[in-house]
Amino acid sequence: MRRFVWELEVLTPLHIGSGGQWTTFDYIYDPTTRLLRIIDLNRVLAQPRVNPDDLARHYERRGFQIGQYLRDRNISPTAVELYHLPCASDPRDQPVRVFTKTSLGRPYLPGSTLKGAIRTAVLWQLLQSDEVAFTKALDYFQRVGRNDRTLPRSAHNRQWTGSNIERLPEALGPDPNTDLMRVIQIEDSPELPLETLEVVEVSSYLLNAQGQLERDRRLTNYAETLKRGTRLEIHVRCDDFLFSEVARELGFAPKQRVVERAGLFETLRSFAEPLRKSEIEFYRRYRLSAVAEHLEGLAVGDGVLLCLGWGGGWSSKTITRAFLQRSDFDFMRLRRVFRLGQSRSQRDFYHTIFPKSRRLVASPALMPLGWVCIRGEV
Repeated sequence: MRRFVWELEVLTPLHIGSGGQWTTFDYIYDPTTRLLRIIDLNRVLAQPRVNPDDLARHYERRGFQIGQYLRDRNISPTAVELYHLPCASDPRDQPVRVFTKTSLGRPYLPGSTLKGAIRTAVLWQLLQSDEVAFTKALDYFQRVGRNDRTLPRSAHNRQWTGSNIERLPEALGPDPNTDLMRVIQIEDSPELPLETLEVVEVSSYLLNAQGQLERDRRLTNYAETLKRGTRLEIHVRCDDFLFSEVARELGFAPKQRVVERAGLFETLRSFAEPLRKSEIEFYRRYRLSAVAEHLEGLAVGDGVLLCLGWGGGWSSKTITRAFLQRSDFDFMRLRRVFRLGQSRSQRDFYHTIFPKSRRLVASPALMPLGWVCIRGEV
């Protein structure tokens, strides 16, 4: 078992969601200091001016705001806060997505998040470098487009259809025992101080009738994110034994080049660099040059880029881009099967551009979400 350490640097705000969210039951925004204060209910209940039964009745009222409740009782938010984070703009009572944290309330990067992104890149590289795997995957998509009922039920579910590509013997492998990603084991990062977090405003940008990306303020979110410049250690193990002659029945040896030593970083580059270039071209074409320039300016040196977490978009989470240049790949038919990008106002209408929207950080500065750089031993 070979062990090594990567350094991961956050290049644009990164949100890994816990699934929870803070509401006006939980937070107060201080416009003077531009801080979002998360309130600790236990500390509130410990205040002499607070009656638990009275607080419970207030919680049941529609539109309850913990800030107003504290003001009415002359309780300082700083006396009852769990923590506070910088927040450049007022959420105006909107929910705030919570970053994943340890049981001690400290943020961290789950190993599964990073491994999932690497898994997509490895699958991409296997399809690009193995003609048999690519042909089988293309045939599968064509059969899905024809609504072939001999395919497994999961083939007609857009959430799970990709697993059937992964399970090709020439791809990642048909079952967990023969899954190529067994070779790579990634630990959760060490916990980070709360000071590495900030709350950012995130909004959706959609193509308007003039062919320009325009912000839709109705689709605005707030999220806890790791700040740009945050660095963390990632401990990785590579099980070289699985490539040995003893383990040959697993069938990993022919795929070794894409996951072992320098080949792994090259695998990540082969996926992330075309993605970055296509995104730069998209923002240039639809006149959001500030975001294109931000992507062009991402400095990686001898490292590799990846796009992680919430907000990275469809293109960063799938391998379909590998097929778009093929004339025999009917992407529109596939979109109709899975209703990808179907118009909400016009039934059965699909815009020729997909995806035609992007989720971007709107404040404190306009930029994409989730880009990181990985450096270290391979």
